[in-house]
Amino acid sequence: MVMLDHLEPPLLSQAINSVLTKIADAEHIPSTVPTIIAPFLVPASKLKLEGRLLTKNSGKLPLYSIQVGPETDVSRAIAAKTQKPPPSLQIHYEPLACFLHLVRAANLPTSIIVGQRSQSPFNQALSEDLQTLYEIGQLAASTTGTYFQREQTSTNWIPTAKTASGGGVGESWLAFYGCYISIY
Repeated sequence: MVMLDHLEPPLLSQAINSVLTKIADAEHIPSTVPTIIAPFLVPASKLKLEGRLLTKNSGKLPLYSIQVGPETDVSRAIAAKTQKPPPSLQIHYEPLACFLHLVRAANLPTSIIVGQRSQSPFNQALSEDLQTLYEIGQLAASTTGTYFQREQTSTNWIPTAKTASGGGVGESWLAFYGCYISIY
């Protein structure tokens, strides 16, 4: 599990590329490459449906899935439990565009789950965004045979950083920006 939160290009593209390279080159992975499940909460202002920006009045989008690369059992299961984005849905979200570009180039089996981030006032938005995260967590858990419990999900995510001298970071840009990527 890898969580990249609040990264912007070019650091975002470098971090994603490092993660995808580690997955593709991992020696501990059996002969088949695992399916990458990549959830994205996209701000409503970055989504257009039928040529109009989605607003608070437009209602909440269901979870959409986009399958990239070879199809797997996991990607089929996710597709069965989500909706396919309509052709009129336009997503103008740079982190997702960056991820799509890199995962297509790597040709790794990937299921991208797209949920809408709320535009409501702060407390209501947090509640709506957490609900979307819970739905994504349940979806990922049910399709991968893992366990997800809503009550034990922490809402205070505090990133930890390891330095090049203490954490064995191989890329200088990771140490410079205080990032450390681990794949579990």
